Amino acid sequence: MRDDFAVSLPSIDALVADAMAMGADGARLTGGGFGGCIDALVEKGAREDWVGRLLAAHPDTRFVASI
Repeated sequence: MRDDFAVSLPSIDALVADAMAMGADGARLTGGGFGGCIDALVEKGAREDWVGRLLAAHPDTRFVASI
């Protein structure tokens, strides 16, 4: 969506990049963009630490749910 439809923002791109750099197996923009959200795949055992580090790096970000 970022490349094909130009609906991302630098803050979302940074969130995806950091999610991956911090150990997510995959991460991408979801929804309509323009400040939307990302989905990230993270090993269950690493999730709590990963979320804490990602939120510390992006304090304006809100963690909504996990499966």
